[in-house]
Parts: sequence; C-alpha cells; structure tokens
Amino acid sequence: MKGSMIERGNSYRLAISLGKDPQTGKYTKYFETVKGSKKDAQRRLRELLTQLDKGTFCLPGKSTLDEYLHVWLSDYCKPSLSPRTLELYSYICRVHIIPVLGKIPLTELKPQHLQHLYSEKLLSGLSARSVQICHVVIHKALKNAVKEPVP
Repeated sequence: MKGSMIERGNSYRLAISLGKDPQTGKYTKYFETVKGSKKDAQRRLRELLTQLDKGTFCLPGKSTLDEYLHVWLSDYCKPSLSPRTLELYSYICRVHIIPVLGKIPLTELKPQHLQHLYSEKLLSGLSARSVQICHVVIHKALKNAVKEPVP
C-alpha cells in the first residue's frame, strides 16, 4: 500500500511510501497533516498518490529558483553546452530571470509568475526574440528540475 490516512482529532495525518532510499537502502515515507474533513484528506491523499504515479511528486523544500538556476548552470549546462551558449544562458538568468523570479521557492513557482516575467520584459522594451530565449532557458531548467529534483 502506497498511502494511508490516520485521524488525529480534527485533522488527518497522511503518509505515502516513497520507496527505498538509494543511499541508505531504507524505505522512506512522506507525511503531511490535513486539517478539515475526511473528504478533504482523502482528496489530498489521491492528489499525492497521483503525483507519485506520474513522477511529478517533489518533496517540499526551501530551494529557490535563484539557487536552482546556479546549480543547473554549473552542474548540467557547463559540461554539455558550448561556452558561448553557456555564456548566453548565464546572462539571461543573471540579468532577466533571477531579478524578477529568483526569490520564489521552486515548489511555489506557478505559470502566472512566468507570464508576469514575460509581459514585464516585453513592456520594458525587450524584443520578442529575447523573451522567447528567456522562455527557452526557464523551460529547459524546469524540465531538468522535474527530471532530477534538487532537495
């Protein structure tokens, strides 16, 4: 069984199994408390299990977009991109993305944040092509974040 729910007064404690930790070999679980009705708790448990099945489940963390982009540029882009492309990606992150979205935790980043960035950059006079490059950089970084989450 991958998930369970335990009533605790006026709240419910949800537990889902994340499988074996590759480093320790021990089984790990994620726990979450839901205040409210049993239906709310069941709905949240279903959401968590669906995310786990789809591979989109990410442990809540404090990592911001700023921190992640620095790790992504140094660990993933530097070994695989040409120096000129790496320079462009670094510039786009440093000048356009991080000042606007850098403080947002990765787990709280929403499409509205990205749309705000794009419209702000267009209104400030940045060309449509440059905004498109911003989108490409964010898309590649977030695609990698989903594939290999950072704690």
